[in-house]
Amino acid sequence: MQASFESIKALCPIYAGLQSERRRPELIGSGTLLDFRKARFLVTAAHVHDLTKDCRSLLYTIGPNHLLPLPNNFAKTCLPTSGKREDDHFDFAFVRFDDTQADQIAQRYYFLPFPLIDVDDRQAPDSAYMFAGYPCN
Repeated sequence: MQASFESIKALCPIYAGLQSERRRPELIGSGTLLDFRKARFLVTAAHVHDLTKDCRSLLYTIGPNHLLPLPNNFAKTCLPTSGKREDDHFDFAFVRFDDTQADQIAQRYYFLPFPLIDVDDRQAPDSAYMFAGYPCN
C-alpha cells in the first residue's frame, strides 16, 4: 500500500529553546522540508531565524519521539540597506540536514521532492492556492 501524498506533511513546526519564563521551547514559526535528491533542507522565513539573534537559543523541530535540535548553520537573505527585515522582499532562511537528522525528521514528516516544485507557476485570479505556516505575530 502506497502512502498518499499530502503537502501539509512537508510543513514542520520550529521551536526556539528555553526562552520562555517556564524554560520550555516556544513555537516561533514553521518551515517546509525539501528534498533535492542528494540533499534535504528546511526552508523558513529569515524573520523566524532572526528571533534567535541573541544566540542563547537553539532551534528545534519535532523528531520521532522528542524535540530535535536543528543545525545552527542557517543561510538567509541579507538585510536590505534600511537594516529592517520588513523591507526584505525575499525573507528566506534555509539549512541543510545531514542524513542522520533528515532520516529522523522523515519518520514524522515528508520531504517534498524538488520535481513537485513549480518555479514557473504564476498566481492567477481563478487559481486555488494554499499558504500554510505559523504566524509569529
